[in-house]
Amino acid sequence: MLFTEFSDVNFHGDCSNWYAIQTLTGSEKKLIAKIDYICSNRFKTYLPTREVIHQIKGEKQMARLPLFPGYVFVHKDIDLLLRELRNAESKLLAKPVKADGKYLEVDVNEIRFLFKIAGKDGVIKISKGIVNENNRIEIVNGPLKNFNGQVLFINKRKNKAKARIEIMNRTVDVSLGLEIVSPLRQTEPA
Repeated sequence: MLFTEFSDVNFHGDCSNWYAIQTLTGSEKKLIAKIDYICSNRFKTYLPTREVIHQIKGEKQMARLPLFPGYVFVHKDIDLLLRELRNAESKLLAKPVKADGKYLEVDVNEIRFLFKIAGKDGVIKISKGIVNENNRIEIVNGPLKNFNGQVLFINKRKNKAKARIEIMNRTVDVSLGLEIVSPLRQTEPA
């Protein structure tokens, strides 16, 4: 399960006390399973993923890839979680993100935004966008609807794009599953 059950966490309200834990890329689901097993589901975990379409032997197939490869989000008592993993002699890398010797809590607005676009199941669905001749993109459908940005790269065959968009007063390069539906129409002067 990518998002463990929320018994005491209000999905849309309680966005404080979330921490990012680094693990080996490709081991994110293993770490969540290990945390759930060792800690008897006492910790809430979140692994946001993005849908992408892969072309395998000429056939399009949907895949889900971590949005932040090598990272898992954990709710609340990070010290207790690390102690539990050490006591179980877990061989999986589980290293909390730190600064100045303190565990960094994920910004409340950022985790709230993640919950909004990825939902409780943690999956960012494929978005649909319109691109103009200046490589500007307008997302018209999907979790990033109404975002605008600069297209950096489009692979139409694989329905993938990398775009530079502004999220929460920051410019961010995002890779996303994208279906280009039509060119963006320029507005005519009145």
